[in-house]
Amino acid sequence: MELHNNITQNDPKEKDNKMKEEINEEINEEMKKTIIELFSKISKIHGLSKSVGEVYGCIYASRNPLCIDDIMEELGISRGNVSMNLNKLEKLGFIKKVWVKGERKQYYEPLRGFSSILDIVGHKHALFLDASTKLRELNEKSNGENELILDKLQNLEKMEKLLKKILVTIKEINKNSNSGCSKTFCEHNNDNEKPD
Repeated sequence: MELHNNITQNDPKEKDNKMKEEINEEINEEMKKTIIELFSKISKIHGLSKSVGEVYGCIYASRNPLCIDDIMEELGISRGNVSMNLNKLEKLGFIKKVWVKGERKQYYEPLRGFSSILDIVGHKHALFLDASTKLRELNEKSNGENELILDKLQNLEKMEKLLKKILVTIKEINKNSNSGCSKTFCEHNNDNEKPD
């Protein structure tokens, strides 16, 4: 044993490999921090708590499924906070529970692809479509003479058309990536139908 240790300590290839591993570990940690920060900011934009984004970022950045203990250790937050955020993320369709052989704990992994983004854009598209329809009805009642309604209707219609283009693009990305995502709201509903 001692002879083997002396050989590996003096082996330049072994030292290079160890240095590369350390550098990769540092790079992976920086990547993880960046992703957690990204999703923390995104969650705030969508009216969710910072910790929802941090928990999702932690799961997203991991190579393997994570359990509550893993997330608590990584983020330094309480079990209750992690559990609450996991439930929220699961309801939103951002993560799913997975079985890990030999483990009794529940593990989580992110859904791959853009299904969650597709859901968000789908909901926003449906809201703009609904509002545009209502403004068109109001415009008809005013015989098309209300300039304020016409102006707002034009703006809403532009946004609705833009969201529709984004939906088509994301659906195409999902189709081409064969990501294995579960069906989303948008796949269950026709583009012209409103969400429940």
